[in-house]
Amino acid sequence: MSTLQILKMMATALTVFTAVPIGAAPVVIYDAGEKSTQSMQTYLRVLHKPAQFVLPDDPETRARIQQDLLDRAKAHGGYGGVRVPIRTRSLTPQRIASEDAYFPNLSIPLFIVGADPVSLTWLKQWREALLKVGAVGWVVQAENAEELRAVAEAGAGLRFMAMPGDALTDIFGVNAYPVLISERAIEQ
Repeated sequence: MSTLQILKMMATALTVFTAVPIGAAPVVIYDAGEKSTQSMQTYLRVLHKPAQFVLPDDPETRARIQQDLLDRAKAHGGYGGVRVPIRTRSLTPQRIASEDAYFPNLSIPLFIVGADPVSLTWLKQWREALLKVGAVGWVVQAENAEELRAVAEAGAGLRFMAMPGDALTDIFGVNAYPVLISERAIEQ
């Protein structure tokens, strides 16, 4: 065996034994203790392209599928694709004092409302200001489609999402609504 062949075999063996699997990814971004550790999967989710549903070109088939989807949503208590009732155990309608906050990654102000009278009054009062700053609303309480319509009417022109908001307590430290959360403050 020549020296060149021996060197090639050693290089191959070294490469095989020291190779790091390409598909291996870290599971933890930063470990600041048991309560603060976050899974990497939360951040990797955006890299996976979701499956897209494409309606067929045939107008008759397209109309039938769309109607079927609407019928299913209505049968399950949905309003505009939203399932009701919406209930959030960790948030209640009440007055709070404004406070300074620091949410540097909150690029769009977020307001939290319910379908209760206090929220509807607050929403009507602050609608123009919310529109001006481009705030997005999170409806955390509504018992039925009529209550969702009342919120939509009180906040005409505003963008809303409607779903339980129990995570908001952990993320922003709030336990009351209506409230506006911006990069620098939590206020009513």
